[in-house]
Amino acid sequence: MKNNKLYTIALLLLSFSLMNTACNKTKQHSKWLTGETWKVNEVSIDGAPFDLLPLISFNDCDIYDEICFGTIQLDGTGLANFAWQVREKGSVFELSDQTENVDESNEEAVSFSSSFSGIYTITTFNKKNLELESKTCKRYPGKSVIIKLSKQ
Repeated sequence: MKNNKLYTIALLLLSFSLMNTACNKTKQHSKWLTGETWKVNEVSIDGAPFDLLPLISFNDCDIYDEICFGTIQLDGTGLANFAWQVREKGSVFELSDQTENVDESNEEAVSFSSSFSGIYTITTFNKKNLELESKTCKRYPGKSVIIKLSKQ
């Protein structure tokens, strides 16, 4: 009987530890983004390079209390706005275009934000580098989109 109790307690502690680690990874990845600017170094669509490489700024936010937003800027032109989220134990990143007004000054940035809105698998993530892969981008459904970023 005593062994069963110890076994049950050990199992509960292990389960709690695994849940806590998963939540912490989502939080950790979000912390690495929030308040930071990342440069897109490479974008490919089914292996073909995409020429526009923006800066992506992630606004400060509390991932558990609010929707997180950011901006996309191409070569000093206007900004596009997006919402973002890290989820699924830190393995998924979602980008959703939120730009309401489009004009000549931000047309390319909005096009990037809208085209690459989607759900991405995080394939690499550390304090300096982020690599995302998706087949669900708004403009490129079913195609393999890879985005590689580095922290500024």
